[in-house]
Amino acid sequence: MAKAAQMKENAKMELKDKILNTSIELFRTTGLKSVNTDLIASECGISKKTLYEVFNSKEELISYVITTSLGKLEADLKALAEEIEEKHVSDFGEVFHHLMHGVNKIIIVFSKQFLTDLKKYYPNLWVDIREYKKERIRNYFGLIFKIGQKHGYIRKDINPELAYYIHHYILDNIVSPEVLAELPLSSKDVLNGIYNILLFGILTEKGVEKSDFSTKLNKMYEHGINRNMNES
Repeated sequence: MAKAAQMKENAKMELKDKILNTSIELFRTTGLKSVNTDLIASECGISKKTLYEVFNSKEELISYVITTSLGKLEADLKALAEEIEEKHVSDFGEVFHHLMHGVNKIIIVFSKQFLTDLKKYYPNLWVDIREYKKERIRNYFGLIFKIGQKHGYIRKDINPELAYYIHHYILDNIVSPEVLAELPLSSKDVLNGIYNILLFGILTEKGVEKSDFSTKLNKMYEHGINRNMNES
């Protein structure tokens, strides 16, 4: 009986993951408004009834996509923080690479169209993302900043708290549906440009010379996007 129950639970989780990954791809490429539960069920090869046995509504499914994606980012950032503290990582380029890999996972899911529709049709879920960026990312930003200053890659005359708020409000106001709609750029390209501008303002000559961030950022984004597409 226990084995049968476990097999049933495993099958349910596999179905949930299939619905999740299918929905992410549809939402990412088409947006939230144009994707209904009929399409999701069809792409998964299941009935609409089966879909509703897993998720009670489209909004619940969208919420699950968001919480799962942010959960993965949280796990990546937590692992990075533990690695820095336990292993005393001093390579700022390596630290930044891991950070951007985690951020890339979110970029893949939260595309321009996804964010536009989310804010318009599901404002309560939009607020959840904003609050996460404001509160959770702050802790990890401080840690990364501290490592960079300690090892001479970030200017020591810059206040970490001020740098964070500049970073936060730039992202919050530029990586928004309204601004993204005005720019002929993808979310990836916008973030690439923002980080190039921000980094060259805070890095020391050593940081710029050693890291060559302009080139690395492009490689990080491409690597992260290709890897995440394969994983999904």
